[in-house]
Amino acid sequence: PELPSKQRRRWQQKYGFSENEIKILTASPERACFVERVIKKMHDWIVSREEIDASESDIWQRNKKKVIKLIANWFINYYLIFSQEFDKKEFNVSCEDFVKFIILIYKKKLSNILGRKILKKMFQTGQDVDSFLAEFNSKRFVPLDKLEIIIQRIIRNNPDAVAKIQKGRINTIQFLIGQAVKETNAQVNPALIKKLLLKNLDSRHSKASNAYEDN
Repeated sequence: PELPSKQRRRWQQKYGFSENEIKILTASPERACFVERVIKKMHDWIVSREEIDASESDIWQRNKKKVIKLIANWFINYYLIFSQEFDKKEFNVSCEDFVKFIILIYKKKLSNILGRKILKKMFQTGQDVDSFLAEFNSKRFVPLDKLEIIIQRIIRNNPDAVAKIQKGRINTIQFLIGQAVKETNAQVNPALIKKLLLKNLDSRHSKASNAYEDN
């Protein structure tokens, strides 16, 4: 068996986990094995996607940091917490189901809010992610006209954030996206919300510029 000190060094060099993350993720041989299986399956999924003129190593290196960050965040902050909350054995949600869940987060098919709800239900019931995804997707339709009204209201109610965005602090848009996600109960893809926000902000800016020129 691998010595703990050697294992910690390998995890830091190979995966880039922080010391604190490694301490939690390798707390038991079973947990360390589970996490490495998750990483291996994520690696295999990442490199299996079609990409021209790129080696498996290049594809993995380009995506590794994001994958490792997602695994550490969701396993430490939610997987372990939910397993304790529902008094389940630690690996009640299988490696395969957890990987499918992480892939959906990676592809932005699930928002963080909806992801937390689904992972929690997976621990509560023992069902896989697909069961809940179908259930939540059936409730996720928000008519575009209603969404437009929500977006416009958020822009109206947050003039300071809008002013910052128009001055080039584009990251402030994440705050507006968060407001819209809350108002729609995480029922709309954040990418669509961002697109509509940018469209409305651009339209608002154009109207203001035209009014200034007319004066």
